Amino acid sequence: DIDKGWTSVAEQFDVQATIHSNLGSALTDDVVQPLRSIQSSEAKTIRAATVFVERETRKLKDCRDATVRKKRVLYESSKQLEKLEQTLDNQQAGERASIKKKRLEEQVRKQEEAYVWETVDLEKQRRVTEGVLRKGVESLEAVERQRLAHCQTALGRYQRKIEQLGPNLQQMFDRHTNNLDLAVQATAGDYIAAIQPSAAAVNHLMLTDVYVSCQDGSLNCVQRFP
Repeated sequence: DIDKGWTSVAEQFDVQATIHSNLGSALTDDVVQPLRSIQSSEAKTIRAATVFVERETRKLKDCRDATVRKKRVLYESSKQLEKLEQTLDNQQAGERASIKKKRLEEQVRKQEEAYVWETVDLEKQRRVTEGVLRKGVESLEAVERQRLAHCQTALGRYQRKIEQLGPNLQQMFDRHTNNLDLAVQATAGDYIAAIQPSAAAVNHLMLTDVYVSCQDGSLNCVQRFP
């Protein structure tokens, strides 16, 4: 009987372990692994979008810096030309001053043209960068929508698995909880006394009738022996 009792306990633990194993495997296959794969894919998408945006933003910054430099050079050349013109207005223009003026005028004209085209390139790069930023934002929004959809799917799978295997786990939990409550609230003697054996010792008493001879020599007398 003791062996049967321990066998029953072992079987119960085996059933409980199987339930936990099935639930863990189901959650791993249906919830954890898909979410992990999705997270890896989303991380790659986010990383690619970030690198692309940073590269285009860096190009825009370089183009803006180049435009600022050309503007500064043009400003300095224009100031030199302005000073030279003021000097020539106050003094008699010589051949050497006229040559210098023509050279500065040509330099300013070329710098103005370069500055104009640099401004055009800057505007083109700004539009390209704006488009890249817009695509990057749309990509991140798509990633978030995909993440939300997959999380909702995973939660649905988790709920179904819990609904499927949860009652067995709850019954197991309630059974152990009840036993623990009884054990906690009782003394050792009361708890042991409350245990009902699955089998009880039974003594069978067999009575045997034996015919013996009486004093008169007959066999009618019966003597019963246990």
